[in-house]
Amino acid sequence: MEQITYILTFVFQSFLHVWPYLLITIPLAVWMNLSDFSRHFKSLMTKSPWVSILLATVVGAFSPFCSCGVVPVISSLLLGGVPLAPVFAFWVASPSMDPEIFFLSVSVLGWKLAVWRLASTFSISLMAGIITHFLVKSGYITSYLKEENDKKTAFFLNQFLKSLGNFLRGQAGKIIPAVSGTSSPSQLQFNGMAVTCCAGIKQTPVSCACSKSEPAAKDISLREKIVKESLKSVWMISKFMGLAFLLNALLNLYVPQESVGRLLNQQGFVSVIIAALLGVPVYTSNLTALPLVSGLLQLGLHPGAALAFLISGPMTTIPAMVAIYGIASRKVFGLYVFFALFGALLFGMLYFFLG
Repeated sequence: MEQITYILTFVFQSFLHVWPYLLITIPLAVWMNLSDFSRHFKSLMTKSPWVSILLATVVGAFSPFCSCGVVPVISSLLLGGVPLAPVFAFWVASPSMDPEIFFLSVSVLGWKLAVWRLASTFSISLMAGIITHFLVKSGYITSYLKEENDKKTAFFLNQFLKSLGNFLRGQAGKIIPAVSGTSSPSQLQFNGMAVTCCAGIKQTPVSCACSKSEPAAKDISLREKIVKESLKSVWMISKFMGLAFLLNALLNLYVPQESVGRLLNQQGFVSVIIAALLGVPVYTSNLTALPLVSGLLQLGLHPGAALAFLISGPMTTIPAMVAIYGIASRKVFGLYVFFALFGALLFGMLYFFLG
């Protein structure tokens, strides 16, 4: 009973934590599909691949999206025909760095490690965009998003969530009232990430009204389409967020931070490898990761290992991986994971030997 209460509390607080971001990104992604934004952005991004990659990296560095909140935007850009290279640069940069992350890192970890983190993630974003450009140009990557008929993942996740709902339904009536009275997410010791829908937001063509006498009807039609598509996306997102938050809750419940600390606090460059790999299942948010890393640094953790953990973690949270695997082709998914882990190992090792 206590474990179920903890899990439901975790899921409830995680929803509260992430919804302000998704309430912005979901309608934004839908609007980008229904308006001409993607077409204009595509024309801007196709003029020069090098300029577009640099521009996408800079925009991503200042965008406040987490690794999951950015997925609807990425999906809409790819559906709109924006080249994969600048999309990848934006995709890598957005969850890895922004002004808030940088100044939080400075306040908790100090200037040196914070600057290394900023420079590393910026370099990885540029590297991701450039390598992706050549892979697309060579013909290695031809499809970006999963085909519409690829529904196996969605089917099995839906079946799992139905079974989970049947199991918890009897307890929910007793537990939810207690959960609703809990403190705000920032007062808890855990924070979750949301996972977005497993299929790209449906792109609905907007009909052109040639008559100048019906501007109001056109505006109402666009607003109605945005609301309709946003509600569809919210429903799909909610189902998969539940699974992602459940996985995070189980990790927090059964994998104590003391065990993570012992694994990270290894000697030598092996600690960098372990830290980069542990970033995938362990990292949840900066609010929990930064104090953990700060404490481990005081206990003797090498800053190179800390850097590797802080690079791979934001990009490869379990909810983000579920989201990306649901919308991206296998090659794109594998490339994203490669950039996260290889970049974390590369710059973690550089800091270990040169820092």
